Amino acid sequence: MRLIQHLHSHAQQRPNAAALWLGDQWINWSELRSLTNEITNRLLDLSPHGRVVTQFDNHFLAVIGTLAIQNAGLCEVPLGPGKPPKPLPTILAQTGATLHLTTVDMQRFFERARNGSAKPNRCFNEPSPASESLILWTSGTSASPRAVVLSWQALAANAAGKLSAAPQSESDCRLTILPLWHAYARTCELGTWLISGGQLAVSLGWEGLRSEALKIRPTLLNVVPSIASRILEKASENDLPTSIQQLGLERLRMLGCGGAPLSRQDYSALQEAGITVIHGYGLTEAGPVVCSGTPSKGRPGTVGGPIPFTQIRLDPEGRLEVRGPGLMTGYLDDPASTKACMQQDWLQTGDLASIADDGIVTILGRADDTIVLANGKKIQPTEIESLVCQLADVRHAVLWHDRKGDLVGIVECQRSTRSPETLQRTLDASVALLEKWKRPRRWVIRYGPFETDEVTTKGTPRRQIVGPRYGE
Repeated sequence: MRLIQHLHSHAQQRPNAAALWLGDQWINWSELRSLTNEITNRLLDLSPHGRVVTQFDNHFLAVIGTLAIQNAGLCEVPLGPGKPPKPLPTILAQTGATLHLTTVDMQRFFERARNGSAKPNRCFNEPSPASESLILWTSGTSASPRAVVLSWQALAANAAGKLSAAPQSESDCRLTILPLWHAYARTCELGTWLISGGQLAVSLGWEGLRSEALKIRPTLLNVVPSIASRILEKASENDLPTSIQQLGLERLRMLGCGGAPLSRQDYSALQEAGITVIHGYGLTEAGPVVCSGTPSKGRPGTVGGPIPFTQIRLDPEGRLEVRGPGLMTGYLDDPASTKACMQQDWLQTGDLASIADDGIVTILGRADDTIVLANGKKIQPTEIESLVCQLADVRHAVLWHDRKGDLVGIVECQRSTRSPETLQRTLDASVALLEKWKRPRRWVIRYGPFETDEVTTKGTPRRQIVGPRYGE
């Protein structure tokens, strides 16, 4: 069953139930289906077949646009409104896109659909379940961004697997502040919402959370760790329950966190506030969800077990491999990279992991990030970086092994009342319990965010750019 079919089921079975927030009012499932069908007709007038490149703002219009593209049986290539992973003409040529849509286009379609008389619905395309539905670019954490092709059946299976691990219902109200042009939001927000049939509002980032949560009082929220930390920082002004209420999160029952590790300190603080924290792990090539915590089975520092129908194993070097229905078809027009990544149906993640007796997975870091010292000892940078990132002043940290053989701790800090000398001593203290050979010999402190080319689309540092630039 394609995800879009759930839209029609909800519209038929629960036509008057609230579905999508338009910024000032809810529309129900019946209204959403009518809008989607009308815009689908307009899309098919423009492009009856092929791929559609979109550059939508994180907005309810992006949701309706995506639904219409799915409804038409077309393949979407979402880029977001900012700088794309490659020049736009290159992407249009590489994908062979037959249509390019922006938020301005969607606003025009939306206004005509709401104000005009609906056309009779034509017979929409009915694609094969194994055919392409979505092309997403990887975040570029460990390599240049690549175009990942995901099928209709892969997206449906991955969303269903995530929903099984973190159950949601038609009574839930979801606020999406993650970018809908990334795999995380596509499955853990859009996909699970379509299946479960709750209410969806869309904004972007911290400012979007602050502006929209007070209006809709969500019960579900997915974030990256930096947003979770900011929620907790507000508690420094008041007690945590009061701060949560002031943000409009007093009804929040489940907080999903992915994209990067959440600190144990933040995990525990949120749990103590009565919010169930769901850690997860995935990558674009896997749809993206591989592992997920559950409300009854989660602990800090881990990412849960594999979602239903997904298998995992470790190779002799401790690298995680994945097999399951949510995996990509391959990299777009790149059979060599696809073959290297997919070996006998097993996806090579490149991530080092451990699997506990109860199946719970801990991600140890990227295999190609391992630092080998002159004495032969090995270090996983994430072990040190996660300790440093628990400090209130620190946003991001990168451990670098410089040309002299020294370990350098590169930290991105917010402006602090501490002097640089005091902050250096605090950084030293954060790693003092580690073996001496694991501790950075020196620190490089950067105030303010890393530059655009120094972070991935997820906002995490690009190690191979940040390290040489600041650590040498």
